[in-house]
Amino acid sequence: MTKSGENSWGNIMGGISYTFHHSKELLINTNLAYSRYNYKIMYGLDIMEELTGRQNSYHYEEFSSSKYNSSVDDASLCVDFQFTPDKRHQLCWGGRVSYSQLSPTVAIYKDSYLKEVGQELTKEIEQHIDTLMGKKHALTNGAIYIEDD
Repeated sequence: MTKSGENSWGNIMGGISYTFHHSKELLINTNLAYSRYNYKIMYGLDIMEELTGRQNSYHYEEFSSSKYNSSVDDASLCVDFQFTPDKRHQLCWGGRVSYSQLSPTVAIYKDSYLKEVGQELTKEIEQHIDTLMGKKHALTNGAIYIEDD
C-alpha cells in the first residue's frame, strides 16, 4: 500500500492607485485591486494485494485519489472625491464596486481491478469511478457614500 498527499496554497495580490489634483479644492483618488487565493489538498492511495488459497487465488489492485480545491477571485474599483472649498468645510463622496468568484470543487477518482482464479473459472471485475462536485458562485456588490464635515 502506498499513500501520497499534497497540501498547497497561494495568494496573488495586486493593486494600482491614482490620485489626481483637479484643482486646489478638488482631489480625486482611484484604486483598482485584484486578489486570488487558491487552496489545494490531495490524497492518493495505491493498493496491490496477492492472496493464494487452497482452491482460489486473488489479485487485487486499487488506485484512488481525492482532490479538494478552493479558490477566491476578487476584483474591486474604488473612486473617492474630496472637495475642500475652504479650510473650515470639506465634502467627501465616492463609490466602490467589487466582484468576487468563489470556486469550491471536489474531484474523486477510483479505479479497481479484481481477478479471481479458481480451479474451474476465472473471474475479473473492473470498476471506474470519476466524480467532480462543486459550483462557482459569483458575488457582486457596490456602495456609495457622501460625507459633509
